[in-house]
Amino acid sequence: MLTSDQEEIIALLIEQETLLQRLYTIFAEKLQNNKDLWLGLAKEEEKHAQWLKQLAKATEQGITIFDGAKITAPSLKVFQKLLLQTISQAKAGEIDDQRALMQAASFERALIEKNIFTSFTGASAATEKTMELLREETDDHLQQIEAIYAQDTLDTDK
Repeated sequence: MLTSDQEEIIALLIEQETLLQRLYTIFAEKLQNNKDLWLGLAKEEEKHAQWLKQLAKATEQGITIFDGAKITAPSLKVFQKLLLQTISQAKAGEIDDQRALMQAASFERALIEKNIFTSFTGASAATEKTMELLREETDDHLQQIEAIYAQDTLDTDK
């Protein structure tokens, strides 16, 4: 059984993935470059939100354990506030291609550094595999973004 604090944290984690999906979709619509990157990341963030919903359900059923001690609702709310500000700026056309890459890298790096996706554990192989995929795909997102940023920087310096 989840405590109300744990339920709030899980809901915020799901919302965080949904906000990232929305941000990357806006980047794909508004920016000239890297449309395939943004659409791919948006699709994966949507998938991550679904996985988190499945993990939450498994936790409610006692299949998985959620240890939210590493994560606090206030820190997630600050992260979401930053996401919402960036979404607003992106909608208004205030973010260029390079800044979008920098912002996205910053958000993905924050998820990695805070070990967001190590909070669920369980006896089932499916739980462990889902957590592993969430970690791997977040690492991959950061690597993709950083590679494109590095290439864009090299192209600009020429």
